Amino acid sequence: MLIPKEKKREYPAIIILHGHSETNAFCIKERFELTDPLVRRGGFILISPQFRAMNADMEEYYITRRLMSNGFTLMGMRVYEFLLVVKYLRYLKEIDHSRIGLLGHSGGSVVANLGVRLTDAINAEVKDWDSNYLESGHCEDVPILYPYVKVINDEKTLPIPVLKMPYYLKDYNGRKKIIKFFLKHLKLNIK
Repeated sequence: MLIPKEKKREYPAIIILHGHSETNAFCIKERFELTDPLVRRGGFILISPQFRAMNADMEEYYITRRLMSNGFTLMGMRVYEFLLVVKYLRYLKEIDHSRIGLLGHSGGSVVANLGVRLTDAINAEVKDWDSNYLESGHCEDVPILYPYVKVINDEKTLPIPVLKMPYYLKDYNGRKKIIKFFLKHLKLNIK
C-alpha cells in the first residue's frame, strides 16, 4: 500500500490487480508507473495484493496447491483476495470510501471483471483483458462461468464507469488516459 506523505484528509484509493508473471510492485511502479502521478502528486492511496500462483515464487505455488486440493479454484481464491482488500479498505480511516477505483491488468483484469460485480465499493474500473472462462489452459478456466461470459465482459452492464485499455499498456499516453479517467470519475482536482 502506498500512501501520500501529507496526512490532512481522506484519500481516494485505487486497487491495482497485477497479471501473470508479475508482482504487485512491478505492476504499480513499472508497468503503469503510477507512483509519482497518483501518490506523490495526485493524493491517491494505491493498494495492490500479491495474488497466489501468478508465477511469483515457489512458496505461493505450494500454498495454492494446498488450497486447490481442498476444493478452491485459483480464480475463486483471487476474487476472494480482492474482496479481502475491499474489506480492509473499509476499516481504514484514511480512505474516502465513496472514491475507490479498480485497475486490472491481464489476469488481474479477469479478477476485476468478476470482483466488481460482487461489491458496491468500487466507483470506477480500468481493465485491459476479458476471459471466456474456458479453454485458456490455466487459472481462468472456470467452466461454470462460461454461460455468463457476455454479461461479465460487457462493461455496459455495470453501474460504474469502465475504461477498456489496450492490452499490455506501455506508453505515456495510455498512462495519461488512465490517470485522467480516475481523476474524473473519482472526483479529484489536482492543482
